[in-house]
Amino acid sequence: MGRRNGENKPEDIGSVFWHSLFFLTLLSTLLLVGTQCFAPAMLRAIISSDAVYHAAWAYLDWRMWGIYFSDGGLSVSCFLWVPRRRGCSNTTPW
Repeated sequence: MGRRNGENKPEDIGSVFWHSLFFLTLLSTLLLVGTQCFAPAMLRAIISSDAVYHAAWAYLDWRMWGIYFSDGGLSVSCFLWVPRRRGCSNTTPW
């Protein structure tokens, strides 16, 4: 998005945004499925206590859904941040 903005092609930023959002959603889905499939076995291998295992899995089961919100937030923040950067070298969006 920053490259398209630097090339003065604002009409192409939307395309890059939607492709990025699609890719991040696909990646998030793969991570979510991978976590649901492999995390219980990995947790069982490193945690011997049943109470700790169930508490860790309950936390992960609740927490892993946040990856969808983080990829959407990343895409939107990149989209909103692009027009403000115009040749600026600092890392803050304002």
